[in-house]
Amino acid sequence: MSVKLFKNFVSSLNPDTVILVADGIIVRICPQLQLTELPDTIIDLNGHALLPGFIDTHTHFLHSALSLSSAQLFSCRSCSEMIDVFLSFDSPGLWKKGYGYDDSSWPQPLDKSGLDAVSEVLPVAAFRIDSHSAVINSAALKLLKIPKELDCEKVRMGIFSAAAYLWLCKHLNAFTTDGEREIAFAGACRFAVSKGITAVHALEGGEGWGMGDVDFLLAKIRTPYAGPEIIIYPQTVNLGWIKSRGLSRVGGCLLLDGSLGTGTAALSAPYNDNPANSGSLYFSDRALLSFVERAHRSGLQTAFHAIGDRAIKQIVSVYDKVLFKDPKRDHRHRIEHCELPSPADIDKISQLGLYVGVQPVFDLLWNGKNSMYEKRLGSERAKMANPFRQMYRRSIVMGGGSDFDVTPMDPLAGIYAAVNHSNPASSLTVEEAVALFTSSASRFSFDEHRFGSIAVRKKADFVVLSHHPYKVSSQNLREIKILATYAAGEKVFSL
Repeated sequence: MSVKLFKNFVSSLNPDTVILVADGIIVRICPQLQLTELPDTIIDLNGHALLPGFIDTHTHFLHSALSLSSAQLFSCRSCSEMIDVFLSFDSPGLWKKGYGYDDSSWPQPLDKSGLDAVSEVLPVAAFRIDSHSAVINSAALKLLKIPKELDCEKVRMGIFSAAAYLWLCKHLNAFTTDGEREIAFAGACRFAVSKGITAVHALEGGEGWGMGDVDFLLAKIRTPYAGPEIIIYPQTVNLGWIKSRGLSRVGGCLLLDGSLGTGTAALSAPYNDNPANSGSLYFSDRALLSFVERAHRSGLQTAFHAIGDRAIKQIVSVYDKVLFKDPKRDHRHRIEHCELPSPADIDKISQLGLYVGVQPVFDLLWNGKNSMYEKRLGSERAKMANPFRQMYRRSIVMGGGSDFDVTPMDPLAGIYAAVNHSNPASSLTVEEAVALFTSSASRFSFDEHRFGSIAVRKKADFVVLSHHPYKVSSQNLREIKILATYAAGEKVFSL
């Protein structure tokens, strides 16, 4: 048995405390003076901060890793900048693909004409930052055989959203090889641990992507690999597929609506910048109720994407009916994003014991004065978005996530965003924000007994920081650096 001693760190533990780790598990926490065992290895952290390893409860881990092999459009502030990125990118295949553009502040929204400037011959596809729409050029439109039921003026302009977007994704992702997945997976693991992440919830597969990524990850986690623990949420309504693989959870981004950026999130009142539009619900009430009933009866934890207040109300109402008929004390059913819950639905979420996966960086990027949220929703509704404090007061369990690759995996950025909310009335304290990515996050996968805090009999998953988040100002949280990451007691990243 290999025994390691971690000492000389700043944490919420008592000063002069040391941690003994044997075979990846914390076996003793005590003052150094009480130590009698002789460890094999002593790890001196030189007075730096030690926290539990971070947990990202909402990533599209492998799918997003694969997208990183395409042109990166996240920093493009105009169509011309995007064209320059595409032209400088050496595409490995027939299609030139790019991910991460955000045209909400561009003078004109993107359509096929913008991508025709990239190439009039090669097919080009640009995927929006929220992964709810894409644009392709004229050459791509000629190459694809658009089904009659999807043919419309919007699609003819190269703009694919909702069902058309899922069809496009499925068409383009069908050719991914396991060799490509292997390279992408290794890269995503390296990036995750560099951000202090020791566990990720991988929300994979789905109608638009197929289930090949899920099967790859299921095989991968059965073998040793260097990286965070992978907790898989298969995005499918096929419960037979779930049962055949012996899984205990289903969903993630099973979409009940779209996004605010694309104007497809389902709202109870019209969009501020488009009074004819209130977004769309992707499930009928009847179909959603039937699916949740069957999943709940099968003992599965479920998770659904719901951004607009109308979508949130729909899933809360369905959970209410299901749990009234078949009560379960510790179901931990999830709502992902939950950006615009009404006060009544916040109360009901609390009463039903539902868990809410939040992405604080969304507020940092897209809310505030003259922001995308304000443009889409108007200033009053925008102030009500992502009400972390209001949910916390109702004892709702929240877990922090990135929605990688909508935003990069970066728990410290999420902590900063939750503390410095655009609406101060919705902010969390630093301690509460850290819990989003540690102790509270571990509960989302029923793993609070295994990790999420530094305690005896838990995994020795640690992140070493240049400064302790509790001991710096809220504005200086962004300056904290990840110095090292330990997964099960093994160093998997060092600055």
